[in-house]
Amino acid sequence: MEFAEFFRKFKSEPVIDSRLFPMLGQDKQIIRNQVAGWKKKGLLVQLKKGLYVFSRDYKPFPEPGSIANLLVQPSYLSLEYALSYYGLIPDIVRVYTSVSTKKTNRFENRTGIYHYRHIKNNFFFGYVKENGIMIATPEKALLDHVYLNVKSAGAMGEDFFAGNMRLQNIEGLKLSVLKKYARFFGLRKVDIAVKILEKTWKNY
Repeated sequence: MEFAEFFRKFKSEPVIDSRLFPMLGQDKQIIRNQVAGWKKKGLLVQLKKGLYVFSRDYKPFPEPGSIANLLVQPSYLSLEYALSYYGLIPDIVRVYTSVSTKKTNRFENRTGIYHYRHIKNNFFFGYVKENGIMIATPEKALLDHVYLNVKSAGAMGEDFFAGNMRLQNIEGLKLSVLKKYARFFGLRKVDIAVKILEKTWKNY
């Protein structure tokens, strides 16, 4: 198969999934060998094993947030990336952090760095679709952080969020949503986190 024909077949797809190669009507191994050659020539960029995008010479890369959703499914952007996105922390986050019911994983390619943290099935909630990208709500991103990065309730003092996390702009968070999400978690450290935040609100 010529590359021009391959491009016509996949140009409307956000990413090129090798599982679709059988639809091309050619021997799967031959297609794989051709793809390996096109990657070596810089015509294709590998995101992970079996997943590719066209180089920028042929098509703009998808938004990294969209790639983050596609690399591991199901997943949604959360943790440091989402906290930075919503202006809840001052850091500029260059790693696209997500949570997933799949195993913890990390991918680095020409489009960005993508980190995935495992979360239990019953904690996989509290996300929305913004501009076609699945991302945690501000409240869920914060509680995902507590769940995955805080070892115990005892690790949090009253200045935890202001000091350790440098949390800012909390007046934009919805306390009622935090409390609702905390009930779903049913964990002491999450409950303590919400109580600390509730106290902090009173200082605004």
